[in-house]
Amino acid sequence: MNNELNAPEGQKGFEALALQFLESLKRVVTTTQNAEQSTPISFQGATFNFVMNGTISRCGTAQSAYRHEDTLTKPKSVSDETVARALSIINGKDNVLNNYQLWLGACCLLMWKYGFPHSLELCCKRIGELPFGDNPLELDCKYESIRKLAYLKFVNTDVDNWGSYKPAEDEKKLFYGCYAVVQELDKAIQFVKNEI
Repeated sequence: MNNELNAPEGQKGFEALALQFLESLKRVVTTTQNAEQSTPISFQGATFNFVMNGTISRCGTAQSAYRHEDTLTKPKSVSDETVARALSIINGKDNVLNNYQLWLGACCLLMWKYGFPHSLELCCKRIGELPFGDNPLELDCKYESIRKLAYLKFVNTDVDNWGSYKPAEDEKKLFYGCYAVVQELDKAIQFVKNEI
């Protein structure tokens, strides 16, 4: 068996090698796991979903980066000040963004719709660099609070499709909390944009 990993034609670098590695792993693994179960696998800092029904997807990144040009939608332009003010509006114990895990919803919206980095870690870092000024956040965005959630299927689903998404039983509570954050943050961003 050849252990050398070469990038498939049309793909370059780490992503291609990681996908090739996982494809090889999938051929070797024999298990009686239910076809609907997925197992997150980390490979040099990236996490992938490994599903026994033959699906492999990268977690914590927007899949739009890997879709064909024709299906891409341009992210909406929004200033850092607008995002900072909108996050301040919905953040805190008496608001919708009231626990650290719900930052997953904010990150998904900002990654999918507003052009933030397509990595949960980089998105959290960018949020931390926003100009909050006189409106500091009650609950900061902490990558450590959401990094283990990157394997959830809804993270890799465009937020515009979350309205029709059917969450698995074990992700329902978090999904609906994140979906509420997505809706409220999107409204808050529009409100702040119209106010300026």
